Amino acid sequence: MKKLAVIGGGPKAAALAAKAAALKCCGLSGFEVTVFEKTTDLMSHWIGGYGYSDGMRLLCTLPEKDVGFPYPDTTYLLELMGLTAPDVNKAMLAEFSWLAYQTTSNLWRKGYLEWIDRKRPAPTHIDWSSYLKWVLEKAVTLSSGSVRRELDREIAEIEFDERSGNWVLLSKEGTLLTNPVQHLAITGTGDPGVTPIEPTSYMSDPEKIGVFNGKNAWTDKNLRRLESFQTGLANPFLTDEFIGVLGGGGTGASIAAALIEFNSKAPIWMFTRKSTLLSRGKSYFETSLISDPEVGTLAWTEMTFADRQEFIDRVDRGVVSDQIMETLENGNLINTSIEFEKIEVTNRNKQFDDDDDFQLWVVGKQWYVDDLTFVKAQREVKIPVKLFIDARGFNGWWFVERLQHTTLKTCLSNKLVRQILERTIERDLSLKFNLSRMDFYNLAEDLLRDAKDEIEKAWQSYAAVPKQLQWEDSKIYVPMVSALAQGPGLPNLSCLGLMANRILLS
Repeated sequence: MKKLAVIGGGPKAAALAAKAAALKCCGLSGFEVTVFEKTTDLMSHWIGGYGYSDGMRLLCTLPEKDVGFPYPDTTYLLELMGLTAPDVNKAMLAEFSWLAYQTTSNLWRKGYLEWIDRKRPAPTHIDWSSYLKWVLEKAVTLSSGSVRRELDREIAEIEFDERSGNWVLLSKEGTLLTNPVQHLAITGTGDPGVTPIEPTSYMSDPEKIGVFNGKNAWTDKNLRRLESFQTGLANPFLTDEFIGVLGGGGTGASIAAALIEFNSKAPIWMFTRKSTLLSRGKSYFETSLISDPEVGTLAWTEMTFADRQEFIDRVDRGVVSDQIMETLENGNLINTSIEFEKIEVTNRNKQFDDDDDFQLWVVGKQWYVDDLTFVKAQREVKIPVKLFIDARGFNGWWFVERLQHTTLKTCLSNKLVRQILERTIERDLSLKFNLSRMDFYNLAEDLLRDAKDEIEKAWQSYAAVPKQLQWEDSKIYVPMVSALAQGPGLPNLSCLGLMANRILLS
């Protein structure tokens, strides 16, 4: 029996639950999956009210790339268990696919017919979340107890019991949330990073001074504040007050698109690493490698790490989907390439310490070419904004702060160890803790030159993790950080069915 605890009640949890239920329906009952969601709502990041989205953004992935996609061929593995891939794929299509949902729900008024005749419109986030909720609840019903979901169960502490080799999950109050489990799957985007602010006293309450991030910018209160600012500009073309958005990827672009919907004439200052916003590559050659990294003329694992990173940057990070780009093109965007450093805050009315008339300054470095010498150099820039949104993304290693096992937490807190782990994540998307010293050093020296002390320190923390993790008796599955090692589509919505297969059947 493979007992798996899934932290986070989002799309990956739905895919894992569906695959376990489909295998059970096909006669394979060797899986027990328990999903833990910290809020009272499944798919909370998608529905609005919890941050991350207002629920009204359009899905950037085709909805046909559902929880079973790409319906991968696992014939060899399943034959060992007395099943075939077509059996499981048929069950996934019949019970959990987007098509099955459309033909059994009233989401599009006339269901499947309405969706097709309207030329297959992209669902909103809240509509997509309804499908995923339907999937997870149906998986619970069909699995006859082997799939469970626990709502309002925030995992505050993750302990590893070396005597049993099991994971122990505890609440904030120290209450045991489930029986110890053998394997742990970490999902969810995690929290955004901290925005540097000076004076540092303002960092205790950034929202008060108008500094938001990719999560809390979407809360109802902050959205109303942003909308009020955008719509309240008397003459947008003559204003010297702007909203600043840091980040030119999907998070920043989605926020900018929402601001444009409030008022398309109001200026938005976009701060990005590059001199322009880039659209996402979506040719067959790119999307096929995203959908299944083992299909095509060159498998993902045969590419060099440098080529893999370049591909990820081209199609996933720091790029914008076509439908969002159309909205941005109709807005009043000012794009500036900058290496962001911090936000400086001044109070326009210094007579009153509690006055909220703050002026924010975006501080960073900017490259330029000297007119006389033609030498490339950097200069400091300070750009005034009234409100600021740090939309640089999220931390896929968010769970490390909740680990209670000291040696494991020390290991995973080391930046170099993380970089090596991201290059060596196993095919089943688990962290690899059994590298030899030579292999570890070879990888480390490729990342850090002339840093023997730092590499040795990283190796010592890596080698100290519990033996059960080294022997792979217990595992941590980390699809959110698996792109570099195993494929660019596995951390996102592009191949949820493949992700579930890798974790449950590898």
